[in-house]
Amino acid sequence: MGSGSSAARLPSSEKDCMAVVAPGEPAWDISAAVAAESLLKAMEAGQALNPRSLAECSQVLESRPLCRYRNCYHATLRCPAIIPDSGKTCGNGCGRRAARGFDTCCKTCTMSGCTSHGSSCQRRSSDIDDGASTASGPSSTDSTRAACSNGCGRTAARGYDTCCRTCSSTGCKSHGQACEKRTAEDKPPSKSGACRYLHLDVIGADEQLWPKHLQASLCSPDSYANERPFRRANLAWQLFGKSFITLGRYEFVDACGRHEAAFAHFNSREGARMVARGLPHPDELQEFVLEQVAAVWGANVISREMCQEYLDRTGQIVQSRHTDSQYSPPSRSNIKVGGGAQDACSIARIIKVGINNHNVDLSKAVPRDTAWHGLAARGFPRWRESGPKFRADLAKRCAHGGSVYCTPAFEHAVAYSFRGAVSPEAGKPPFAAMTTKAGQKWNYSCIMQLAISDRGKKGVVEEKHQTFGSAPTDGWEPGQIEWVVHDVSKAQIYGILFCFFPDDKGWGA
Repeated sequence: MGSGSSAARLPSSEKDCMAVVAPGEPAWDISAAVAAESLLKAMEAGQALNPRSLAECSQVLESRPLCRYRNCYHATLRCPAIIPDSGKTCGNGCGRRAARGFDTCCKTCTMSGCTSHGSSCQRRSSDIDDGASTASGPSSTDSTRAACSNGCGRTAARGYDTCCRTCSSTGCKSHGQACEKRTAEDKPPSKSGACRYLHLDVIGADEQLWPKHLQASLCSPDSYANERPFRRANLAWQLFGKSFITLGRYEFVDACGRHEAAFAHFNSREGARMVARGLPHPDELQEFVLEQVAAVWGANVISREMCQEYLDRTGQIVQSRHTDSQYSPPSRSNIKVGGGAQDACSIARIIKVGINNHNVDLSKAVPRDTAWHGLAARGFPRWRESGPKFRADLAKRCAHGGSVYCTPAFEHAVAYSFRGAVSPEAGKPPFAAMTTKAGQKWNYSCIMQLAISDRGKKGVVEEKHQTFGSAPTDGWEPGQIEWVVHDVSKAQIYGILFCFFPDDKGWGA
């Protein structure tokens, strides 16, 4: 998520920790320094970190889905199954463990004379019981719940001796729906290590550990022109030092582990790498693309759950898990269609707007291929009448006959929308432009995402040789890179991608 190379060793002594601390600041110990450096390496992913890539790291964290387990003991590395507890008990004598850094378990215990406890204390106590029991037997969300008296190994339902009626009537062979759901929620995954998912009820779990003012604005084209990396020396302290002081050692180490797990998973993904699924908190550019599609086709056409943004992919040609066929996933790149100064552009952001289309079945049971269709973004408003579907009578530049031209190569489609598409305005490029509230100009191209049926069937969808010779092939054979669709019903639109690039060549869009 950065540029250049980086290398740094993990802290191995108190001297390493003290070297980064300003006078008067509390020094982090070896465990905190190691956790911070390990997190930083996961964020860098082998590339030097800069303000823009730091902002993209924030996008990755914000894109984590919620953990579906109600008592996921992997949400915290303080679980007894992972890190032994010190054994310190509450000074009030209630029998619970003291909160980290305190002599008592909670304020409510102190004020009530051990008769009541706060919600955080209740949850922490429950998590400790879960971790201990998971290490040796069935888990439980309440330490007072006994095992099912039938002997099935599950915990009894609250207020009962058994887990469910079905268990009693079948001799432990079957269980009711509510029992199955409760067991699934109570029992976290068996894998060890921190959980990469989002936990809103854990201190620091849903907070990024670095100050936002160090991030570049992803809505500014200037952020993509200047990619000067941070100075690597003491960078971990510069980024995470304040969070360490605010959270304390134990919570800080826990948060580092969770965030590192999230970045490790993101970096391990093959093919397309997406963030901001659903565009839950759209920034200025994301809001712009939503407004553009709504203005042309109406807000009801937008499938918000299918909206997302793409970062850098892992390869040119990948095997889709959904269609079991090959295609080139979206990715930011430099697109070059000639040797002139204005014959290249650098794609900085790719934002997809999902399209509701009842003619598209995206289930794995229906055979299909994924393809891309580059269009003149300047002419996108002209699609208002036809809606999100192709019309044979509006086809242009049909060198191989047919009605719709598409390609499995994403960069090829981007190149066509950048230079090959027919502009509706004489003397203007096919791509369009927008200006941010700060007065900065972005150019953008539009790429339609298509579901293709019956590829390879003669007279329906045929593979043809490349006609736009200067466009990148994205690793595909030139003889198969253009797919000619004769029957427009075989090419269904289910997404439109806006590819933004800075206005740095004087194109006059």
